[in-house]
Amino acid sequence: MKDMECLKCGYHIDGSMNIHDENLKPKNGDISICLKCGAVHQFMDGKLVDVDYNSLPNYVKQEILILNHVRFKIMNR
Repeated sequence: MKDMECLKCGYHIDGSMNIHDENLKPKNGDISICLKCGAVHQFMDGKLVDVDYNSLPNYVKQEILILNHVRFKIMNR
């Protein structure tokens, strides 16, 4: 993955990790959550694009909520 910036806060994103298999690389449609602000993006054609959170399936929204809860705890130690 090439370096990117969060579309919401501008945080420099220099890597990505799949929560189920850290050896997998992002592909079109994969979701990305900014470590700094928790913004939700989607990978499309090698870059991050805005995603309409409300259009995501409920199971994806539930996973995002869980990950953002964990992200908040880690970032606010």
